[in-house]
Amino acid sequence: MKLLQRETLDLHREVEALMPVMSETLTRRGYLEVLRRLQAVVAPLEAQLDALPLPDELAWPERRKAHLLALDLAVMGEGPSNQQAPLSVPELTTLAQAFGALYVLEGATLGGQLISRHLRRTLGLSPEQGSAYFSGYGPQTGPRWRSFGEVLEASVPAEDAAEVVAGARQTFGAFRRALQGLSEAEAVQVPEVAHA
Repeated sequence: MKLLQRETLDLHREVEALMPVMSETLTRRGYLEVLRRLQAVVAPLEAQLDALPLPDELAWPERRKAHLLALDLAVMGEGPSNQQAPLSVPELTTLAQAFGALYVLEGATLGGQLISRHLRRTLGLSPEQGSAYFSGYGPQTGPRWRSFGEVLEASVPAEDAAEVVAGARQTFGAFRRALQGLSEAEAVQVPEVAHA
């Protein structure tokens, strides 16, 4: 995990800088656009992960979050016909690549805890009213992050570390592409949210 954090820190920071969700000036419209763009990456990544032989210890079905993005969009009045088409995401063909992508997805869940509190304060959103994705696992987020690290260490041999890093970097790159172009007004005052 330390290697992954070190080798992806540059891209992690770039993606965070593009995320306007911690801005005091975030609007509901801006938040909807963020959800659309995240869904365009998360949904196709999860579809690929569904097709891979992930270890049972990971409890992958309980970690899926694309449905939470769809729920948030629906609750906020976004119909399926208006949702953004999937973007180009990395092709995940090996367990090592999958764990690289999962590192990014699970890390986003960890950072989402701070974001969900901010969304409640600034936009009045609760998990039932539009912030289910960022609320993630709620109080179980810390334990699930730790269990993810344990399963990663037990499942991927050390010689595959470079492939895990490559999968994570490609996944961060997909999020970076998805979030580019948000208006300047939506992308200000974004504090850093680091993986633990």
